[in-house]
Amino acid sequence: MNWMRRISVSFSLLLLLTGCWDQAELPEKGFVMGLAIDENEKGKFLLTAQIFKPVQAVGGKGNQMSYLHIVGEDYSIAKAIRDIPSRLGRKMQWSHLRVVIISEALARDKGLSDLMEFFYRDHEPRIIAPVMITQGRASDVLRRKPLIENTLSQQLFEGQRASAAHNAKTLDMNLLLLGKMTRSEVGSSMIPYVFQSEIDGTPVINIEGAALLKKGTMTGRLDGEKMEGVQMLLNKYGSGMVKIPCGKGEDPMKNESVEVLSLRSSMKPDFSRRPPVIRYAVKVQAAIVELTCSRKAETEDEAKAFADRAGMVIKRKLEGATGYLKKIKFDALGLGNVLYRKDPSLWKQWKPEWDDLFAETSFQFDVEVTLRSSGTNVGHSALHNK
Repeated sequence: MNWMRRISVSFSLLLLLTGCWDQAELPEKGFVMGLAIDENEKGKFLLTAQIFKPVQAVGGKGNQMSYLHIVGEDYSIAKAIRDIPSRLGRKMQWSHLRVVIISEALARDKGLSDLMEFFYRDHEPRIIAPVMITQGRASDVLRRKPLIENTLSQQLFEGQRASAAHNAKTLDMNLLLLGKMTRSEVGSSMIPYVFQSEIDGTPVINIEGAALLKKGTMTGRLDGEKMEGVQMLLNKYGSGMVKIPCGKGEDPMKNESVEVLSLRSSMKPDFSRRPPVIRYAVKVQAAIVELTCSRKAETEDEAKAFADRAGMVIKRKLEGATGYLKKIKFDALGLGNVLYRKDPSLWKQWKPEWDDLFAETSFQFDVEVTLRSSGTNVGHSALHNK
């Protein structure tokens, strides 16, 4: 009888399991893949939603797009979004949201604080969805045809991750991180910057650099080159290439290259001084990718000389990034937040004039580059004998 008791208990437990309680069927919902936010001539928010459109695999048209665009406008983001179902014929479903893109004009004019309120209070939008700033109208970017992905929203989503991980020319940013940075003591935040360009007549979409925001309002922009330096100082540099000029007596257009395999940076702040002194120690593991003027780096002395040159280039990159941030008085490194955690009372004194203090901050860099490979396939490292 034990087996009958076990079966009875098993069936009883099945009654406690939760089922699919949501009665809404897939045909009743419109899955939002991306959202572009602009401002029209009347000062209203202009929303362009990219909606997934199921395409019939058999008997359907081969060139039929798997998405469509629906537009809504209002002085309120929430109202504009709620009006879209009346045009689409389906309820908006936000669980698959890949990206939110906002025009630069809107970010400078109205800022993001009120604009993003809906996304932080409504339970449906994905709080980890990436957010970006676009040069020109955001809707123009969203309406572009993707190169390899099914939707432009997915292309932007993957493009941000790839750029941040493989060349450090932008950063990973989503709604959650943006909210944390905006509400921090410093209130400075960075958002990936999107712009369109042409290469040999072919239009391309670039995700490079960052829009700089203070208290939610865009105040400037950081290009991709300086963004690399900032990522290094934030210890968020994954991998990338560093160009090394050939030097005197060589063609100024020629460069050598190393691939950064790993980079670790540590910061040692000294807030006992006014203005403060910040020391960075940066350790780099690299591999030679191109030798156009050095010709070889086979001996230990040659490899060390090449590594020293690479270290000087990286140091200049860091100096260029911090010099620009000081010039525009923008604490992208979060030094004010570090001071707040270390000494809240001192931060309270310095906070009203922090922008000016940051502009006078002294930065010191100690960069150490170690070459791990010559980049060749000869079967041995350039730093060791055969």
